[in-house]
Amino acid sequence: MAVKKRPHHDLAAIQARFCDVEGLEITLKATRDAQALGYSLEDVVDVVQALEPGDFVKSETAHTPPNARIWHDSWAPAKTPIPINQIHHIQ
Repeated sequence: MAVKKRPHHDLAAIQARFCDVEGLEITLKATRDAQALGYSLEDVVDVVQALEPGDFVKSETAHTPPNARIWHDSWAPAKTPIPINQIHHIQ
C-alpha cells in the first residue's frame, strides 16, 4: 500500500461536490455508523464543508481489496460541528 503526504484529491472540488445530502457519496456502513452515533447526513455534509487543508493526514491506496489505482485521503478535522476522527474520500 502506497502512502503520500499530500492529498490526492482536491479539497475544494470535494466540498463543491458534497455540498448537500444529495451530493454525498457515502457507503452504507459509513451512513449506519454516523446514524449510530446520532449524526444525520446533514451533519456529515457540515463536516466535509468545515474541512481545511491543515486537516489533511495522509493519502494511501486502497487496501481492502488492494488496488494501487484507488486513493483514499484521510482527514482529521480540527474544527467540526461533530467529532469525527477520519474522513476518507474514495474515488
